[in-house]
Amino acid sequence: GVKLQMRISNLLHTVPPVEKAAQVPTETPEQKEEAQAVEQPVPAAVVPPSQVDAATGKSMQIRKPARPTTRAVTIAVAGGGPRIGATTQAMQLLHYLTAQNFRCAYVDVQQADQMRQYLTVYDKCEQLGPHEYTIQGCHFLDTGKLLMQARMEYDYLICDYGNYAEIADTVSFWEKDIKVLVAGIKPWESDQLSRVFDDDDGSLHYIFSFVARADETDVRNQMGDSAANTQFAPYAPDFFSYCGDDEFYAHIVSCQKTEPQQ
Repeated sequence: GVKLQMRISNLLHTVPPVEKAAQVPTETPEQKEEAQAVEQPVPAAVVPPSQVDAATGKSMQIRKPARPTTRAVTIAVAGGGPRIGATTQAMQLLHYLTAQNFRCAYVDVQQADQMRQYLTVYDKCEQLGPHEYTIQGCHFLDTGKLLMQARMEYDYLICDYGNYAEIADTVSFWEKDIKVLVAGIKPWESDQLSRVFDDDDGSLHYIFSFVARADETDVRNQMGDSAANTQFAPYAPDFFSYCGDDEFYAHIVSCQKTEPQQ
């Protein structure tokens, strides 16, 4: 049995090249006996897998191909309440980054289908796939399930989470590269912001949509440790019209992470 195993191993490792079919002269019985009498080379000893040491076994492993690195920067946008301007700010960020010649896409993480209704409103629309389309030159993904694939195709992904209180998986929101929460008029007038303040680790950027200029100082003072991350949104009445305030959105996109607040 051992000799048979060694012979089979030798044959498997010394397969002769395939030659073109040719007529081979018939051997006589004497020639066959002479060929069988030729001593066959003794193959090297075969080591059973159970006796292979760890280092050798590791070197013989079939390695998995390297996973492609993701390049897109993810921006999470949520609202401190319903209909408070989160989608408006997500679209303004999309317009700003597109104007900077970045390849960007809007991702409807909550699958609210809020933007799909505009496919029948505007003429410049294109359905790219079952979950991807363009409106006025802007790219849209209507599900967060395509986020991993999209990170290899875009430079920036603006993820709209809708109302923060309705996010099923807040970990998904906080793991994004840049996090933005859109509030309303004043922080002390919104009961829903208390949960956001509890979850904030100091990396969240606050945008207030409807604060009068005369009240901005008071609102920023009320934000306490988050005052440095508090901004006041420029006027943007239309989803598909950029307000033009490059300085405002450049500050949000390029802001460095701050130390967690105590």
